[in-house]
Amino acid sequence: MSWTRVFVLTLLTTLLILTFCSVVRSAAVRGNTKAANSKGSARKVFTPESDASNFLKRRSRRSTRYYEFLEQNERSRETNEQYREYHYDGLQPRYYWFH
Repeated sequence: MSWTRVFVLTLLTTLLILTFCSVVRSAAVRGNTKAANSKGSARKVFTPESDASNFLKRRSRRSTRYYEFLEQNERSRETNEQYREYHYDGLQPRYYWFH
């Protein structure tokens, strides 16, 4: 058999299996939903404007923990840089000390 016949046969069998499979029917979206339900669910999702503005006012600044993390990172970077300058042994680039 040529490769086109094999390809067409596999496509047809796949289509047949998907058509008669109960999983496909259960996964299909049913059309009996009402438009009124979508408005009710939209009310549940969105918060009032006053609550949203209060939330954003409280959360606008980063926590102090973030700035402490940045400070610690900067200190460790400076320490490593000073160590590299002090212990520089002529290798280029400087981070290949231990090879």
